[in-house]
Amino acid sequence: MKRISLVVAVAAFGTLLSGCEALQTQKNATAQPAAPAAAAAPTAQNPPAPPTVPATPPSAAAAPNGAPQPAAGAAQQQGAPVLFLLAQPEKAQGLNELKLKDGSLWYLPQPALSRDDLTRVTPLQEKDGKGVVRFDFNPAGAKKLADLSQKFQGKYLVLVVGRDVVAAPRIAGAMNQGAMFIVVPNAAQAQAITQDIAGARQ
Repeated sequence: MKRISLVVAVAAFGTLLSGCEALQTQKNATAQPAAPAAAAAPTAQNPPAPPTVPATPPSAAAAPNGAPQPAAGAAQQQGAPVLFLLAQPEKAQGLNELKLKDGSLWYLPQPALSRDDLTRVTPLQEKDGKGVVRFDFNPAGAKKLADLSQKFQGKYLVLVVGRDVVAAPRIAGAMNQGAMFIVVPNAAQAQAITQDIAGARQ
């Protein structure tokens, strides 16, 4: 897994809603995105093809050593920051560029969700060997997730852990159960992401 550096500022979800109109901009938009003072344009060396956030949970079992990790409380003080950023392939005013190997995504600087919205993160493994990271949200986070997944189907949700972009899945459908599942190449990667969030990886 190639990682890329990213510096973003955490903002309130209300600010996100005021800027969401930019995500509806069509491909022929010509305005240049306004980069915030605290943000730097990230780059990617060789990212994988964007996966999809499934609307329903995949069939997965707990990964080896895959005990759920709390994402709040004491672990929150030790673990890496977690951000979920809305993005789209089309350039639009107010969006920042995330450079990929075969193109770019344009993301809203204000996070759609953060680790403050999480209660637990769990690594899982599918029968085919792929890893899955399950994110469970508190009531406020679950409402945000349901709202954005209904409004922005087909857009991307960029997962940032610490200063690294670790996944950029496409939103495939509404997520109304207070949980989100992100598929990664293998169980080891799912475990590593979970440990980074919990602050448990050495």
